[in-house]
Amino acid sequence: MANHLGVLLSAAKVASPFEKEVKESLADLPRPPTLVAILSTSAAPSRTYANFAKAQCENLGIKFILKEVGAGRWHAGQNVSKESVGGEGEGVEEAIVESNEDDGCDGILVFYPIFGGRQVSSLIRANRLLTQSTGPLSSASRYLKTLNVSMVDSR
Repeated sequence: MANHLGVLLSAAKVASPFEKEVKESLADLPRPPTLVAILSTSAAPSRTYANFAKAQCENLGIKFILKEVGAGRWHAGQNVSKESVGGEGEGVEEAIVESNEDDGCDGILVFYPIFGGRQVSSLIRANRLLTQSTGPLSSASRYLKTLNVSMVDSR
């Protein structure tokens, strides 16, 4: 039987050339790009991901704005109830529309889960930045976006 040993790779070593290329590309821009991230859930993993995304953006030189709406305004350990700050997903559509209208916004990131599939697909259609960069999305593409599935060109 063949010996199938894995290879341990350092994520930092793999990411380093890409990080360098992104920083060099951003240095050529007239201003740093701005990413607006919308957190409308009280799910702890989503907040952790938002904090990680913020740190990565700042490291790369991307301006990161976190809009906390609805249940996203609630933090564990607060002396207020989740219900008093708003429901899961509440305010996300308004935050998307507001960000779409802001000429200083170069991208929008919505942290999931927020709520069911139909509502999620309507939010994706509401996001003009996504529509402009990808063209009209088929229902299958919209579904994959909600699952955070991206396609990679194998060439």
